[in-house]
Amino acid sequence: VQQKTNSPDPQFLISALQEVENLSRIVKDMLLLARIDAGLGALEFSDVELDESLLDVTARLQKLATAKNIHIKFDIIENSERTQVRGDYDLLSNLFFNLIENAIKYSNPASSIFIRVIWNQDQTIVEIEDEGPGIPVENQKVIFERFSRLAPSGSTKGFGLGLAIANQIAILHKAELSLQEKPTQGTLFVFKVHNLSPHIKIS
Repeated sequence: VQQKTNSPDPQFLISALQEVENLSRIVKDMLLLARIDAGLGALEFSDVELDESLLDVTARLQKLATAKNIHIKFDIIENSERTQVRGDYDLLSNLFFNLIENAIKYSNPASSIFIRVIWNQDQTIVEIEDEGPGIPVENQKVIFERFSRLAPSGSTKGFGLGLAIANQIAILHKAELSLQEKPTQGTLFVFKVHNLSPHIKIS
């Protein structure tokens, strides 16, 4: 008598793999938070060009955006000369990765995401704007808290660490990360950081 073998349900395997990936990510996020909580001694500060970091992050997330037919528009507004900031390149890239990844995940298909770098004399401003459903008013006060959930049950899964990490990175860089109101649907995150002071030349 031939015995039937019970093959695993493909959907179950996909779900299990996704859970493993989610658990792997939360472990990485917790390790990153531990590094951030350790303070400046555990960081590697250097002169950073934010536009290069943003372009690198955008390239890494392009596949995710393409899958939803989302167009990422990158713009640089030069109110002053191109400048650098003092910071940890990897951490700043992580900050931008979290913001842009969230914008892609929560945006409607075939919509646009706008990334703007504004060079002012004293500070550099990065704006990341999407055309998604936005963040409910009742959630806006807690979005930067650890393990807060931005989406209602049944929507995109998340552990609520991304924005908490992004905010802690901003604080470490003596920068400001905020959620701004906008007249149309969607979210607008604004990151502001002081530019490097001009180097003093010694003759």
